[in-house]
Amino acid sequence: MAGTSDSTKSLAGFARAAGLCGMAAVGYLFVAALMALAAPVGLGETGGVLYAGLAQGLALLLPGVLAAKTGGLSRGNLGLRPGPKGAVRAWLPLFLGAAMAANLLAAGLRQLAGTSPEVTALPAGGAALAAACLVSCLLPALLEEWLFRGVMEGLLAPYGDGAAIVGQAVLFALLHSEPGQCLTALVCGLVLGLLARRAGSIRPGAALHLVNNLLAFASQWMNQYGPEGAALLLELVLAVGGPAWGLWALWCRRKRRPGWERPLRPGVAPWKLAVCPAYVVAAAALLARLILL
Repeated sequence: MAGTSDSTKSLAGFARAAGLCGMAAVGYLFVAALMALAAPVGLGETGGVLYAGLAQGLALLLPGVLAAKTGGLSRGNLGLRPGPKGAVRAWLPLFLGAAMAANLLAAGLRQLAGTSPEVTALPAGGAALAAACLVSCLLPALLEEWLFRGVMEGLLAPYGDGAAIVGQAVLFALLHSEPGQCLTALVCGLVLGLLARRAGSIRPGAALHLVNNLLAFASQWMNQYGPEGAALLLELVLAVGGPAWGLWALWCRRKRRPGWERPLRPGVAPWKLAVCPAYVVAAAALLARLILL
């Protein structure tokens, strides 16, 4: 009977942690909407970009801090310590390979559906372009890793690494605004979540996230302002080279896995997220937003 009681308490704690993750994801949208309503006029191009960055930063920070405080997370639970030496180099081909393969699949699905993602034009140069790079590349790499792989994984990790990785990755994907982006975000969220569990730190993942964002930013800028064919060449190199590099890295890892990688801890099965009421409601709300908007 004692074992059954402990199991029930564990599942109740898991449901509470998953619910906090779901509420943090919905809270992101709530804060972002409030900041959009409060946006001042007359900021100019650079000021507008910086205000968008402020809105995004607060939308990631405020719900995350509230979830972490409510869930009793300490700084040590957030994976903020320095990552192992060589973690970024070891995982870069795996991450980029997975991201580029997901991008290819998403592009194919868009082609079949006859749709295309809505893209916001980048500034041509100057301070506005520098601000856009900061807001589009560095800010998400730091704060999204903190919220999803730090706070959310930290809340779910006591109940098993598998559920922690899947739980945050699903919410990370659903917060993107287009189905193709969701697919890429889901793959990237799973890989970055796995890296955070293996390394015991979110810092290597933040570095990889930044690299991915910079490549996407460079590709978009070249599409809009670069020499004719330059963006196509970069995208072709990434589309072919990324997955090939990732497959080669996987082949090499069959012979030698980095010694610093922690084994994954078993626990609650990831599918049990589907019976956590608050998590399911939050995920359903995010999915409805994706479909309707």
